Amino acid sequence: MQTTFLLKNGVYPIHVRVIFGDADFIAGVSKKYYKGADIGGLGEHEGFTQLVEFRDSHCFEVIVNLQDVAYTCSWYATLAHEAVHVATNILTRVGVPLSKDNDEAMAYIVDWFVCATLQRLRALDRKRKHV
Repeated sequence: MQTTFLLKNGVYPIHVRVIFGDADFIAGVSKKYYKGADIGGLGEHEGFTQLVEFRDSHCFEVIVNLQDVAYTCSWYATLAHEAVHVATNILTRVGVPLSKDNDEAMAYIVDWFVCATLQRLRALDRKRKHV
């Protein structure tokens, strides 16, 4: 499955674009949403996360690329791994310090990202089965 979707968290002013696809699909997404900017690392690993700033609007997005939807143990581990990067990017960008005394903020973002991603994928899977 090749797809992309935007997750809006409602707490912090940073959205997360999730991309599933090969290098050509990623290049198309980059051209459409990021004016063809070279988003280094996307498509080279099982998962990749990067913070992108839109200079003209001072908006930010965290881009997450997971090459395929496999629903294997390794795939879930990569999703969790990238969720930590998502949380770190969001929290450091908005100035929330990361520490063992403040780990609840990270836990909530990880929870939100994993649940929101899985809900979107399940909805897409249901649509594909009815086509």
